[in-house]
Amino acid sequence: MNPDSKFSNLIRMLEAFIHGENVNRGTTFVREIEGELARSGLDDEDEFSDLLHALAMYRGREEDIRDLKSEAIFAVRRLMAR
Repeated sequence: MNPDSKFSNLIRMLEAFIHGENVNRGTTFVREIEGELARSGLDDEDEFSDLLHALAMYRGREEDIRDLKSEAIFAVRRLMAR
């Protein structure tokens, strides 16, 4: 991945979440990730619909962290392949 790619900030945010760095921030980080997906133009792509769904589920019930982590891992892989 090019560190200056348009997805680098989103990748950093997702990786921080995967490693447990943002979990104690409640749902604030979820809104930040959703915003970054929108800024990157990825919020309408089917490829990231599962991630968006997992973010929404986590925002609704914070105990759904396992599905969100799985989707975050897949999203990072997809973004790094671009």
